[in-house]
Amino acid sequence: MVEHIRGLLDLKLDVEPANDSSRTAERHRDRVRERLGLTYDPPAARELAARVIRETARSKDNPADLINVALEELVRARLELPGYTHS
Repeated sequence: MVEHIRGLLDLKLDVEPANDSSRTAERHRDRVRERLGLTYDPPAARELAARVIRETARSKDNPADLINVALEELVRARLELPGYTHS
């Protein structure tokens, strides 16, 4: 997105985006979600992904297949993909 806007404004590559505050960044994220029709609900997204993986694991055992099925369901549900956390 940054590169697209740089191109539209004919800006050099060294021009970096900056937010005046964390509130500005949050408003931008909200607008992008609204434009794309996405819902930001990490607990719901994780629950859906876990449920789909459990159900799919009955017929598939390749981790890549399980992840792909979960991603497809998150996209279908219009849920923003949850962030990665390492525990």
